[in-house]
Amino acid sequence: MIKTPEACPVCGGTEFIKTPEAGEICRTCGYEVERKTQISYKPPYKKTEDTTYIKGPTLESPKKYYENLIQQVYDLIQKYGDLIGVPPQDVTVAKKISELAIRRGRWNKNYLALTSLYIANRHNSIIEIPLKKYIETFDWVEKKKLRRTIRRLVKTLRVNLNYRLDEREIYTKFYREYGWDDRTIHIIKELEKVVKKYGIARNKSPKTLHAAIAYIAYKMVYTDNGETSRKHRVTLKRSAEISGVSESTIREAVREILRKTVITVYL
Repeated sequence: MIKTPEACPVCGGTEFIKTPEAGEICRTCGYEVERKTQISYKPPYKKTEDTTYIKGPTLESPKKYYENLIQQVYDLIQKYGDLIGVPPQDVTVAKKISELAIRRGRWNKNYLALTSLYIANRHNSIIEIPLKKYIETFDWVEKKKLRRTIRRLVKTLRVNLNYRLDEREIYTKFYREYGWDDRTIHIIKELEKVVKKYGIARNKSPKTLHAAIAYIAYKMVYTDNGETSRKHRVTLKRSAEISGVSESTIREAVREILRKTVITVYL
């Protein structure tokens, strides 16, 4: 503390008033000779064992979150796939689809699992499982919500739901019905080459196209002098029953193929 001067440095007065707030004040001019300041001192914070902290998000938190979420959806896909009867290869594709979807938005885990299975089956397998079975297998599924999730997932991932048909699926049915013949195989291969080369029947589904090709091949082989043998009666009606395609659809595809195709067949 500074001692009080004998005289005020401003006016030279010698009378002072002592106050606890400002210290010495000159009675004549009011000059503050000394101002006391109070310094508050706080000891440093000491961490104790009872102190708890709430950790905020770290760089590893989002990664672990997505890993756990993806694993949960994987488990649901495996579970639902076994109940519905989805082939194992479709289950594998469904897991990849769900992982891409999770990283691009927020989804309901149960509906995402079912939707991934449905899209994987439609896109990858030759054994198509109808959407009705997905709805009937589980009581909690809402038809509108499931369809809405399918449309959203298709739009998000830009996948194509056109049915991938293995031509052997159709041809095997015809082989079983009319028998295996080397001439028929030759005609089928030649027709496929021409159809692919000139882009015939582009607006037709693969299932329709393969059924029409098989019908033409067997019709050519088992027709003698314009008449079909009784043993192998190849008709549009029977071909429609074998392939699962309507008779009118096959007829239209056959006409388009024959109108634009010229092949050489050695019988």
